Amino acid sequence: MNGTRFANLSIALLLPVFFYLSYISSDLLFYPVLAAMVLGGCGFLWVLIRPDLKKTICLFVSSFYLGYALFGFATTSNRAWFCFPKERIVALSGNLVEDSSLTETDKQLLRLSLTRCTTRDGSFGSARGTIAVLCPLKDFFVSGSSLSVKGTFSQDGSLFFGERYQIEHITRLGYIRQMYMTRLENRLFAVMPDSRSRSLSMMLLLGRSSDDAFPLKKLGMESGCAFILALSGMHLQFFSVFSSFLFIGLLGKRRGKFCSLLIPVAFVLFVGPKPSLIRALGMYGCSRFLQKNPRSLFLCFWVTAMCQALLFPQSLQSMGCLLSYVSFSGLLCSSLLWGYCPPYFKNLISSLFAIVCTAPICLQVTGKWQLSSIIVGPLASALVALDMFFSLLTLFFGVWFSPFAAWCCTELFTLLEFGSNLVRFSLLLKEYYVYLAAMLTCLASIGYAKRALQRKRRRSYELEFCIRFPDSYRETT
Repeated sequence: MNGTRFANLSIALLLPVFFYLSYISSDLLFYPVLAAMVLGGCGFLWVLIRPDLKKTICLFVSSFYLGYALFGFATTSNRAWFCFPKERIVALSGNLVEDSSLTETDKQLLRLSLTRCTTRDGSFGSARGTIAVLCPLKDFFVSGSSLSVKGTFSQDGSLFFGERYQIEHITRLGYIRQMYMTRLENRLFAVMPDSRSRSLSMMLLLGRSSDDAFPLKKLGMESGCAFILALSGMHLQFFSVFSSFLFIGLLGKRRGKFCSLLIPVAFVLFVGPKPSLIRALGMYGCSRFLQKNPRSLFLCFWVTAMCQALLFPQSLQSMGCLLSYVSFSGLLCSSLLWGYCPPYFKNLISSLFAIVCTAPICLQVTGKWQLSSIIVGPLASALVALDMFFSLLTLFFGVWFSPFAAWCCTELFTLLEFGSNLVRFSLLLKEYYVYLAAMLTCLASIGYAKRALQRKRRRSYELEFCIRFPDSYRETT
């Protein structure tokens, strides 16, 4: 294995581990001095063994420690700390990390970056970190808003049940977002009479849920395709392709390549800083400044992860961020095997790797993994892209295109219901290990067969040769 392939594989495998440790707030990220000593010692021994790779080893060790330090900083800033015991605290104050989300019990789930806590006797003090707050309200809160919530902690202290709230401050950007989101939501109510289609369009275009969206979310969870309903890189790619086609066609390739960032950035600012959208936007922005080659994709992945850990440390605590990076690392790992498999197997292998990498997380959360998502996922993704297209046309041009959006929504319901009924394709943890071993064996067999075929052809070319002269050749005497 050459140095480039080793570096790419290290990026694809180490970053998911960092994101998982940060998601569970592992104590392994809280020893920077010990990590520096261990990495420095391993790097020194490695240089003694391979002195010709001195620069590569130093770059690898320093990059690894930079990732460890940044993720340790993010994990430390996310862990909740209070100056009073939790039993005495009755109110919390802070800023919203991301937009609130509606739960199935008609409550708002908030992720609050803490600034202050208050006790029963009126005493208040500092608090820091991030905590989840559940409020029995239907009001929508935008990210960046400052508010105070009164309530009590759960038994384990990981959740705060709010009873009353008070909004202290809303940023100007948050006020503009809330105003235009309300207008677009009213516009969808006016041009889309079907409630199911309207709720799907709100999820895909605005990132907001309504009561009519929960049956679709439930089907997505049961079929293993819930990732297509949450705003992610797949949805941002829809706007990125449109933006590239528009600006490159108008301004040329050089100027249009940079101006094509405008629409994706505007979309992320409008719908809010979702963790998966930050990852997709960061990689899309990095790709605009780097040459397109297989190594640049891994570099964009690493740079985006480091920037997100530094600039948006609160996003590392969300499940969407973890799944986004783990699934994309699976795609990167599959690209390392493209040289060993036929071209018509590349898309299938990429899907298999992405789904296999996210399977352990799904098994830990739900206890099972739906294997049918390999079949249902690509079809559902195509229907979601069509629904986004017709929803945009309906939003701007009226009810003429709403039947097409309703048709896409109906077909998506049917497809997800079909995937959720395939109960016999759901795997438990032991069955997942069997499936993983079988898949890796098949990939190794395909790679071995291709190499054997290439070796056979090479030998036949070495044993036989042919000299051909053109018919018009005549030697003069």
